[in-house]
Amino acid sequence: MYNMYVSEMAADKKKLASRSLYNNIFKSLGLKFFALKKDACGICLRKIKENPTDESFLTMYQKHMDEKVKVRQVKEEAKKMASENPKICAAVFDLQQVIYTPKSHHSSIFYKRRLANYNFTIFDLQSQEDRCFLWHEGIARRGANEISTCIYKFLQEKDSDGTEEVILFCDGCVGQNKNSVLKVSKQSEIMVPSQLATLIQTARATGKKQYTVYEINPVDVIDWKRYTSHWFACVGRCT
Repeated sequence: MYNMYVSEMAADKKKLASRSLYNNIFKSLGLKFFALKKDACGICLRKIKENPTDESFLTMYQKHMDEKVKVRQVKEEAKKMASENPKICAAVFDLQQVIYTPKSHHSSIFYKRRLANYNFTIFDLQSQEDRCFLWHEGIARRGANEISTCIYKFLQEKDSDGTEEVILFCDGCVGQNKNSVLKVSKQSEIMVPSQLATLIQTARATGKKQYTVYEINPVDVIDWKRYTSHWFACVGRCT
């Protein structure tokens, strides 16, 4: 921003303030740079960082933004349907960024090989309840089978509650949920994966319902690829 200020002052042939004075005034006004609170897609990041002006990109970006608005409208409609009908559930799901353990400021740990931990979250838009499915790379991967298993467990729970229709939106759980977990994990010393479950449960602000944490075990993960290939083979024989 200071470089832009310098260019503008030079163009207008006005007296230029020093960098330190500029910084002091900037801070005294209570201004600060906005930081993204959630992940951005490749198209949005390119727009923010490069701001390309070629027609092909602008057309693609406008289409992307129109679709974004449409999805938000559909999500709001689904949330309204869920609020009016207890047999309908609308939820969003996403995989949080990898949490590595152990996490400590101890110098001997800094260069050690750390364990990757995965937290898959499903957020109910109506009840505001958040379910966290937690496992580490020693238990399972973070592929289609693992994600499908977490969603299947959620659907089983909804089915037992009497829910007849579930509307799911992928990628984009409510930002503060992921951020609160990250904030707690950054402030705490985590030596073993089992500590993460307790930290996540207590990550939510006081007065709100705690996150529900499911710790995934190797026997929980279903081989959906094998199951679906067998099912499609049966369908093919029947038709």
